[in-house]
Amino acid sequence: MVLENKNETPTFVATPELLEEGLTIPQIVEMVQPAVVTVSVQVPGTTGWFNPQGSYSESIGTGFILNEEGLIATNYHVVENGEEIKVTLYDGQEVSAKLVNYDASNDLAVLQMDENIKVPGVVTLGDSSNLKVGESVIAIGNPLSKEFAGTVTSGIISATQRAVTIGSNEYNYIQTDAAINGGNSGGPLINARGEVIGINSAKIATESVEGIGFAIPINTLIDGLDALSKAQLIIGIAGRGVDQETASANDTVPGVLVMEVQNNTPAYIAAIMVGDIITEFDGQKVTSVEELNKAKNTKEAGDEVVLKIYRDGQYIDLKLTLRERN
Repeated sequence: MVLENKNETPTFVATPELLEEGLTIPQIVEMVQPAVVTVSVQVPGTTGWFNPQGSYSESIGTGFILNEEGLIATNYHVVENGEEIKVTLYDGQEVSAKLVNYDASNDLAVLQMDENIKVPGVVTLGDSSNLKVGESVIAIGNPLSKEFAGTVTSGIISATQRAVTIGSNEYNYIQTDAAINGGNSGGPLINARGEVIGINSAKIATESVEGIGFAIPINTLIDGLDALSKAQLIIGIAGRGVDQETASANDTVPGVLVMEVQNNTPAYIAAIMVGDIITEFDGQKVTSVEELNKAKNTKEAGDEVVLKIYRDGQYIDLKLTLRERN
């Protein structure tokens, strides 16, 4: 209350109450933890004179169940290069899984449990566009190893649009001070209402840095979920984008330069050759591998598409039938 000496009406100043609507941490854990899984992947090692067949190492990550059919979201780097994927459920049951599709540019992957079982839980996806700095969050995952499965940590959102460079890629992450360690990758970051608003993905870990973790905004997954939920379609090439500047400098045309054609694939059957430049995919111009994949993901297995190819100074059209990756 502010009161002047003259007989004036006093002015009351109200202090905002420091309250946050939502559930308690134990309530959130009880709601979400049954939908969190351990993802273990067998990664082949190198061969040698005394080990001609090579060896395998196990890579551990986290994921969370999206629906009753056993669809699971995780990070792509958790399953990248893996030859065998196993998922350990909340009740300890281990089931095999397969990679349905992935988005390497956003470090996202979707798995499907092979066995028809009743899932112990399903997450609720939130909206990462409405996050505020200071909101309470918790992370659930498997830091370090399977022995620490289901570890719960808590903190706040430290930043909502933090640009982070990892390798050659830049990501816009949610920054949090909730402890995130190796093995947490692919696990959920959860708000006070029990909604998943991020996918834990990276941690700055040095002696001078502590309490800085990052999560992919859940809207990145939601925006691409329709495509990621469908089996990956293959063309059967390795390529490189050619933009207008590069094309002009090399007296060619913009598109996707074919660097490799894999045997017994749609591209091989369609007689695509190394050195070809794909300029259109079913009538849509493409100048990068990302654009080519985006156009491909609008199709279904068995669809026949027309690729416009630039070869030896001429344009030709080739018909190609898409199929699922084996």
